[in-house]
Amino acid sequence: MKKSAYSPLILAATMILASCTGASGSSQAISSADSNQSVSQSETPEPELSSEAPVKASSEDIASSEQAPVEVSSKAPIEDHSPETPEVSSDKPISEVSIPSENSEEQIPPHVQAPFEFPSVPFENLKSGADYSFEPQMPETLATIDIVSEDGLNNFVTEPNRLNKWDYTNCTISVSGCDDKYALSGVTGGVKVRGNYTSNYNKKPLRIKFDKKQGMLGLNGGQKMKSWVLLADVKDSSMLRNAAAFYLGHKILGSDGYYCTDFLPVKVNINGTYWGVYLLVEQQQVGAGRVDISEPEDDWTTNDFGYFVEYDGYYTEEGPDGDPTFTINYLNNAALSGPNGRNVYPGNRGYTIKSDILCDSQRQFAATYLENVYRVAYYARNGTCYNISADGLSTVAAPAASIQNHLNRYIDLQSMVDTYILQEIACDPDIGWSSFYLDFDMGEGADHRLRFQAPWDWDSAFGNRAGYCEDAKGYYAYGSSNPWLTLLTGQTFFQNMVKAKWAKLVEENVFQGLFDALHSYSSLYEADYAANFQKWNHMGGNYGETAGELRAETKSVYSQNDARRFLEDWLGDRLTYLSSVYGDGADLHCDKALVETAPEGTTKTRLEAESGTLYGDATVKTDNTSSGHSYIGNIDEKTNAGVVWTYTSDAAIKGYVAYGLAKQINSRDPSEMFDLKVNGETIIFPERRNPAATSSNRYHEWGEIYMGEIDLNEGENTIEIASRGSSTNFDYVDLYTF
Repeated sequence: MKKSAYSPLILAATMILASCTGASGSSQAISSADSNQSVSQSETPEPELSSEAPVKASSEDIASSEQAPVEVSSKAPIEDHSPETPEVSSDKPISEVSIPSENSEEQIPPHVQAPFEFPSVPFENLKSGADYSFEPQMPETLATIDIVSEDGLNNFVTEPNRLNKWDYTNCTISVSGCDDKYALSGVTGGVKVRGNYTSNYNKKPLRIKFDKKQGMLGLNGGQKMKSWVLLADVKDSSMLRNAAAFYLGHKILGSDGYYCTDFLPVKVNINGTYWGVYLLVEQQQVGAGRVDISEPEDDWTTNDFGYFVEYDGYYTEEGPDGDPTFTINYLNNAALSGPNGRNVYPGNRGYTIKSDILCDSQRQFAATYLENVYRVAYYARNGTCYNISADGLSTVAAPAASIQNHLNRYIDLQSMVDTYILQEIACDPDIGWSSFYLDFDMGEGADHRLRFQAPWDWDSAFGNRAGYCEDAKGYYAYGSSNPWLTLLTGQTFFQNMVKAKWAKLVEENVFQGLFDALHSYSSLYEADYAANFQKWNHMGGNYGETAGELRAETKSVYSQNDARRFLEDWLGDRLTYLSSVYGDGADLHCDKALVETAPEGTTKTRLEAESGTLYGDATVKTDNTSSGHSYIGNIDEKTNAGVVWTYTSDAAIKGYVAYGLAKQINSRDPSEMFDLKVNGETIIFPERRNPAATSSNRYHEWGEIYMGEIDLNEGENTIEIASRGSSTNFDYVDLYTF
């Protein structure tokens, strides 16, 4: 973690602004009312600006607006939870105030805040030096985390809920079934139920807090921290939505140097009882290797350190003993321009400070500063430039500048773009409610810019929840009630940044890598997922506590594999839609793109089922298939039925293979229905996609499934489709050779 440097310089009293002593700011600072007094938006005092008139920027990028400027509130209606602080004599200069040492009666000079500087940051349409090398851990077997409570009771993981929170229960934590260097035995710490609404479910998410810092299974390069989290993934039957989002988080935000948690599925036992599969992740907190911003020293009464903040619809539940909270005034709820010119209004949510602060005036500073950043961005998009003052508490008129150059001083625009892309892909229902993190570091040497990172909470996302982007089309984050994701999205420079990043993600094969990872999880841990759903039966309509949240399709699955395939289909549809908006319109359904982007000269050969040599009980049937030809039937549940073709090649070549078949509704994966054999060898593909129906009746959906790469020999090759069981009707095989 970063510690802000101590400055020996003693400045004038006017340089200690909004400190815990209650000193007022400069004449241009937004005035600070008594911390117990609530200020309504209608009674908001107007900030004092310099006498210089605002200057209109001349950039063509700046959108016009007929709406008159609306002034920002001086401070949010916030409560005082500050600790006691030394009283200051009214006739003694603040610069001479000292804080008693705990170990002596000597008086030491207080830390003094230097003026904040906001230097110009060179604007880049795409951040240089991005690193896309991250790959998730996928051990052959899942490690086991054993949690044993001091009293041997399980109530600490069964009884707490959102409105009945418990503190930590003393436990020992052991980790086994892993590389010896990661194993732990009886390490002491505390465990508690965490989360908001998810803490109401029977299988609850947990937080581990070790007594001493520990690494966990090599996550984040072996980083040692006290706090770790176990996500339960109750309402996500694929158990992969959080993993998918964190994978994308690393590839999108992490590639540009922003923080995203590492992740790893594990098995958990509580007091010797199997408790299911969880996703081990990092606690969202300030610290080196996590949200790396500066922290205040114990005696600081100034504002010059980092603030890690959650946009949080649950902020009113914190109470006097919870995390500090505040609200801000979005220019009296002034409208933002959403997609197709419709007005969007900021959601009425508060903020919870997740980093350490020492007194209430620091909370007030966080509210005022964040409000000022929003104000500067709002007016810049309409052509009027303001700067933030050196104390961070007011805004002053600024010379004209292009919107992107001006705002890059106050907002890390690449972090905003990356966060927007992730949210636009995932369509998270919580986007305008909670679990949305931002930070700004006011410490010495920091750039003081608002930054978006630490993406979190995705179990309702990716088409899982009823009524939220079920068809995977249209804008979602742009136009949401989350003001930060609509504020700049319509600007030309912002759209160009999104397109540049999108092109790089496609170039780096990020989306295909995601499909590969999802399939690998299902393949490697199939038995573990099955055991989880024996413990917590949320399959086949037994959704109980989550039934009201989920869409019909996600409640109709009967295995983790089924749920994963539904997720892959939705993702393919969503990525393909966004490709039409921000990319070249390419179809991004799983590895279909690999077939369509094969080298020039690729040849497609269709092998109709009825043209091959049938064996066993396989017979030719005539019906209206997707190819308009006959098909092979009578191979359902047969172990000795199939069809063989002979294919002659002029040379040893590579190719892709695709199936055309009729997939029964809710039937199993094609790899579980058929074996593909090339020259007698069974081919197992690491990735595949489900068919998109081309025609259907009440029993089947005809479609094509792109499977993967094969090798063909020079001369004759045999290609065989052999039934494995639970099969269905088969139409053709397509070979794409090159």
